[in-house]
Amino acid sequence: MAGCLVERYRNDIQRDIPEVDAVVGTGELEAILSAAGIAGPASAPESGPFVILNSRPEGDARAAQGRFSRTEWQGAVADLPNYLYDETTPRLLAGPKHSAYIKIAEGCDHPCTFASFLNCAGNFRSRRFESVIAEAEQLVAAGTLELTLIGQDTTCYGEDLGLKDGLAMLLERLAQIQDVRWVRFLLCLP
Repeated sequence: MAGCLVERYRNDIQRDIPEVDAVVGTGELEAILSAAGIAGPASAPESGPFVILNSRPEGDARAAQGRFSRTEWQGAVADLPNYLYDETTPRLLAGPKHSAYIKIAEGCDHPCTFASFLNCAGNFRSRRFESVIAEAEQLVAAGTLELTLIGQDTTCYGEDLGLKDGLAMLLERLAQIQDVRWVRFLLCLP
């Protein structure tokens, strides 16, 4: 069993559902691979998709207020998820090849009570600019015409990487890729 629910109720799941072979949280890619009997990728602390990115001041302030506290979560992994896939991560497109989603960020620093699952997703963290462009170029080379950028809060893209107007910069660069017809983005907070 994998996902947000596991982040919050790990011990309960292991105790109450003995048929579950493994429980792995949202940021535990290597544990997911291990549970499936697949060797995980070797990762260096300073390279690849397992790098813990810088935070945003808003996220640091929320964390200081207890926003991401897991002290009451039995069995929770102490570290927040920090995994981000990159352009080298294998993908299977579930829809038509002319349209694809690109995840540009994970997590959220806003304290919306209706979105409690975001405590499981961790602090906001952007994918590297170059990684998003490389994935877009790969998708377009394979026939994708429409790119939809997604994240829990796409409007904050790049702030944690020191990019001012990161989303606007990203959109401008994506528009320069030959054969891209549409670029959309979802989940925007004011």
